[in-house]
Amino acid sequence: MSLRAFFSNNLFISIAITPFIICAIAIIGENIARLLNKEDIEKVFEYIFKISFFAYFFGFLIFALYYSIVNKTYLLIICILIFLALGITFFRNAFNLGKNNKKKSKKEE
Repeated sequence: MSLRAFFSNNLFISIAITPFIICAIAIIGENIARLLNKEDIEKVFEYIFKISFFAYFFGFLIFALYYSIVNKTYLLIICILIFLALGITFFRNAFNLGKNNKKKSKKEE
């Protein structure tokens, strides 16, 4: 059913379904690479999953922020900003960015 909706001419449905398909393919590829003990390929699929997930997450937040600004729903803006802060924190932790990465490198030396 979802593939039929994906291949129809409705652009909105294709945009909404694409990240889920990419995430599913990345999870399948990661698990197959794990079964075959291919750690490098496993990490590639892991990064594909993370990039796809965060692109969809931040894309939705940007769309919701635009919608709330246009309709002047200020309570929704506050909620979006909270989720944006959480998303940035999760993004930094997922890709090992920020202060924690520098502390780890000093300990390793």
